Amino acid sequence: MGFRFEYPDTDDIVDVDWYEPTGTLAVSVYAPCGKLPAGIDEYAWPDSEWSAG
Repeated sequence: MGFRFEYPDTDDIVDVDWYEPTGTLAVSVYAPCGKLPAGIDEYAWPDSEWSAG
């Protein structure tokens, strides 16, 4: 179960999916073009502090 919102002027997309068996809500955001701020290495992302509950 879920939905997708597409903004026609920019082609930005937001997907929201609900996985009932696990009770998980997943949100994904897509943009056709993006730019990283100065000083951020696109290949060296830090580990997340989030943990599976």
